[in-house]
Amino acid sequence: MTMQVTTFQDILNALEQNPALRDQLRSHILTEELLQLPAQFVLLRADVDELKNGQTRLEEGQARIEERTQRLEEGQARVEERTQRLEEGQSRLEERQGRLEGSMDRLEGRFGNVEGNLYEQRSANRILARVAFLGIESPQIASSNYGPVRQGFYEAMATAIQGGAISQVEYLDLTDADLIIRGRNSHHAVVEISLGPDEDDIARVVRRSDILHRSTGEEVTPMIATPHPHPAFVQEAEGRQVRVLDIPA
Repeated sequence: MTMQVTTFQDILNALEQNPALRDQLRSHILTEELLQLPAQFVLLRADVDELKNGQTRLEEGQARIEERTQRLEEGQARVEERTQRLEEGQSRLEERQGRLEGSMDRLEGRFGNVEGNLYEQRSANRILARVAFLGIESPQIASSNYGPVRQGFYEAMATAIQGGAISQVEYLDLTDADLIIRGRNSHHAVVEISLGPDEDDIARVVRRSDILHRSTGEEVTPMIATPHPHPAFVQEAEGRQVRVLDIPA
């Protein structure tokens, strides 16, 4: 059946009733690019949706990264806090150890002083017996760090100070000597007593012997008493005219 087309409405009605006719008309009116627009729009829409989905996944991934970063920072803060507590504990431990070592040093020093004092006291009679064979006749203790001082020693020192032979400072230095011995033949000995003698003991006994010699004008022999002296120390002492006495502890 052939349709009569006399008006524009007839054209529209024909297109409504005949889809194939619409497609033919569309292909005559629209260009190839326009005809492909619906399909391209669908693809574009799919791309947009994929981009949105990708953006969403990216944001979710970023959120997870930020969450993990925050946990890491919190963990780092806890580690730093613990490290600080450990360092503070280490400092307190080192401080206590230092105090303990100081106490031990003081305690050892006290024990050493006690032991040295006991050695000095025990050695006095042995030293007197030894110096009797070194040219000091009938030796007697004139002054010591652990016993009374003979009155004659004080008088001799006072006379030396008044006469300008020695100074008050030199007198005080001399009285710090461990042992001063005087023989009946006016031969003296200044003795340093030490469990572990060194160069300072040699210098000290030489200096104090010189003070005593200038005080009395009499012969003075510097001596060091020590248990089992080392040969090298004996050689060094004798090189400065200091006698070394081997006095057992």
